[in-house]
Amino acid sequence: MSPKPSLEINRIGLRLKLLLVVVLAMLMMWAMLALFLVSPDWLGLNDFKSSGFKFNSLLLAALITALLVALLVWLFDAVFLLRLERLSADVARVADAGDRSSRVKTLSGMDELTGLAHGINSMLTSLEEAQYALQLEKDRAQLTLESIADAVITSNKQGQVLSMNAVAERLCGIEFNQVSDKRLDALFQLKTEDKQADVDSAWLTDPYSPLDEVSMMRADGLAFIIRKFASPLYDRDGQTFGIVTVLHDVTLLRNLSNQLTFQAKHDALTGLMNRYEFDQKVQLAIDEVRQIDEVHQFGEVHQSTRTKHCIAYLDLDQFKLVNDSCGHLAGDMLLQQLAGHLKTKVRSSDALARLGGDEFALLLVGCDLAKAEQIVSDILSTVSEYRFSFDDKVFKVGASIGLAEIAPTHSATLGEVLAAADAACYAAKEQGGNRLQVYRADDEQIHQHNNQLEWV
Repeated sequence: MSPKPSLEINRIGLRLKLLLVVVLAMLMMWAMLALFLVSPDWLGLNDFKSSGFKFNSLLLAALITALLVALLVWLFDAVFLLRLERLSADVARVADAGDRSSRVKTLSGMDELTGLAHGINSMLTSLEEAQYALQLEKDRAQLTLESIADAVITSNKQGQVLSMNAVAERLCGIEFNQVSDKRLDALFQLKTEDKQADVDSAWLTDPYSPLDEVSMMRADGLAFIIRKFASPLYDRDGQTFGIVTVLHDVTLLRNLSNQLTFQAKHDALTGLMNRYEFDQKVQLAIDEVRQIDEVHQFGEVHQSTRTKHCIAYLDLDQFKLVNDSCGHLAGDMLLQQLAGHLKTKVRSSDALARLGGDEFALLLVGCDLAKAEQIVSDILSTVSEYRFSFDDKVFKVGASIGLAEIAPTHSATLGEVLAAADAACYAAKEQGGNRLQVYRADDEQIHQHNNQLEWV
């Protein structure tokens, strides 16, 4: 930026120019006088000279003219240049002060300079009012931005961060002055909500991405589930010059939703699947077997590849004794401990549930009856060997287990499958308990139990 020229230098330069004009005018006048004396014929002034015109008179006229020109120059300097210099100095003072309330001094008179001074002051007043209104609007927008519970980040077309509110600073774990002009996608890592796959960081500034929520990993290791809204910013010509990204932290909401979903599907005491969720799993298994059986009827599935599932009901034999002897607190502790042991004996593909009280159920997925007997026998051994201690008392807890198959040859409903496993469990308990009973339709004891249930 070039330095501002001195006002005094400008004024002196203007005066020198005026003086130069006066000198040139006088030189031209002297040249005319010389020609008049030397060669009046060349100027066509013989008659004028012969009329008795005196040289002294002409010289006097030249001097008077020079004085008049000098007087005009002085008046121009005093009336115009000096006032213009003061006005220019006042404008420079206002510009250097940076005070929006400063004004130039009003000049006296009714000329154009006075009108110019008034115009400058009016312009400064309008500018002050516009700046005040702009600052007021900026403060209002900033206050609104800070009161928003969501993180708001503005970036340019290249993805560089231009601004962020306090919520965005807390969410990102970094202050704005540390990320100014840095790319938004460099602040954190994005993954899918289940954290199984990476998400392109361009998602943050993509207004049209179908992905609503992602997991955001900060540099310090903290993770959040965020929901995004992005909108492009347009200038007057309709050209995009930036993106505003709004991030809503839904971690608490998602955790609460997951917790409610878990509680709706699991037993509060043991953490195992509850009856409702277990019934859903069993129904899916029945539907799968039925669909495969329908395909098999058209000869598209070999007999050896047809899917089979099994379901087991487990009822504790001595649970009432523990409850009556030591109270319900001891009974709850027994159920929790035993549920932990049972979890270690089932496969990850199986579904273990507590149906209520001292009753448990197990869905063995993709397991025929022979394999299911091996798994359930191992579970029975675990329960038989388990000892529960409470207040210096030790209890041996056995279990009666009923096992039923969900096979393509049995076109059974959910109620029928559950009733078959329950009937087999009842038969095991009737035979003394602590044993496994496999459901067979021709079993006389199971048949009698079913008749009793129908009579009731």
